[in-house]
Amino acid sequence: SEQDFDDVQVTAIETGNGSNVQQVLARFPVTEVVSLTGGSPTETISVSLTNRGLSTKPDVGFVECSTDPNIQASYDFDNASNSSTVAYIDLETMDGTNLHTGLQRFSIEFIEYL
Repeated sequence: SEQDFDDVQVTAIETGNGSNVQQVLARFPVTEVVSLTGGSPTETISVSLTNRGLSTKPDVGFVECSTDPNIQASYDFDNASNSSTVAYIDLETMDGTNLHTGLQRFSIEFIEYL
């Protein structure tokens, strides 16, 4: 009922033997303000992961520029320098113009699965 707080209904839970469900070992959500060099349509930035609970490079990363909708950001999973202490993000403008020099805010989340 509406007022019965111990009457909980839950839907859409995926269960299984572990082969089809990924367990999260570490999760690091953050907002970062980064000073871009600019002057080119692409740039790579790094995010410190030191003391964030990761034991290896993140399995996935989600990135969005919060201040400029023309900047597309993506976790560079294949960058050989990614580790438990640093992750690299590739930036590019969606219209091919040069990135502006200066500060941009990014909403970021990195996840390591078990």
